Amino acid sequence: MQLVVSINTYNWINHTFGKILENPSRTDVVVVYDDSHIDPDIVADLCRSAIAEQRRCDLRIAGKELGIRKLKNLNYVILDAEKFLIQMQFDIALGGYKRIFCDGSDENVKMIMAEIARQYKVRISYFNCDGISDFTKILTKDEYSRKVSLIHKLVGKYGIDEIYGMEKFFV
Repeated sequence: MQLVVSINTYNWINHTFGKILENPSRTDVVVVYDDSHIDPDIVADLCRSAIAEQRRCDLRIAGKELGIRKLKNLNYVILDAEKFLIQMQFDIALGGYKRIFCDGSDENVKMIMAEIARQYKVRISYFNCDGISDFTKILTKDEYSRKVSLIHKLVGKYGIDEIYGMEKFFV
């Protein structure tokens, strides 16, 4: 079993797609933050609830497309470190995870997940740390095609920052 912890709706797709494809039915994904706060200059005509619904839909599409066992969004606007720690300890204790892939771009999440991994003796790897990952997988032509196809099905992504690098050959 493996767990992917992402700070937002899309980072995990970009950085762990190939690792998930190795065994999607034994993969769970947790999205930490509610990222429906989009700059009004980018999406002037959509309210926050519409953006949130689009992103929920994108998570369902990605989960179904990849065959992920369980996918959930914790919807934190501001991280409650104590509550997040307890939630993750509970999930990891019951989930039987042998490996965690953690989004390293949020120092608080990274620090909490490192402590939990140490406590439960689970191997942890980080992605999205200044553009560097602890792991790399070169996608096959078929995997790459699946990734590009999935990206084009996602309707809630806005702006180049959210999709930059998603079509790369390695993850």
